[in-house]
Amino acid sequence: MLFLIREYVATGMTALQIAATHGFSGAAEILIDQACILGRAQAIDAVDDLGMTSLMMAAKNGHLDVVEALDEAGAVWSLRSKEGMRARDYAAKSGVQAVFLFFCKPRRPQHSRKQIEQNKRKGSCTYNLIAQTHLA
Repeated sequence: MLFLIREYVATGMTALQIAATHGFSGAAEILIDQACILGRAQAIDAVDDLGMTSLMMAAKNGHLDVVEALDEAGAVWSLRSKEGMRARDYAAKSGVQAVFLFFCKPRRPQHSRKQIEQNKRKGSCTYNLIAQTHLA
């Protein structure tokens, strides 16, 4: 984790973006969990100076395990970087077939308001992640 802190100071990227770039899946999962617990789902889709999200960075560098963790946490696939590219476009350029194929699978269904309210009543972390992106 010390590496992540030092890297953040040098690059201005979030710790999650650094973990995604370098494929630190364990660190990425901890940071995703913390965002969930703290109700800071927007941190998952934070952008750097180039408009890239953690999902784009993981896809670009071919880190399938991080891509899967971010997807499970509700990372938005449709955002575009300043280059006009989505995470799927970066996955295609990465040359890592497994990552590109991940983005070719059918999209998960969007969560309905009813599901969000049920999760909210259960105190689910999923509620924190989903509600901020779908109810805004």
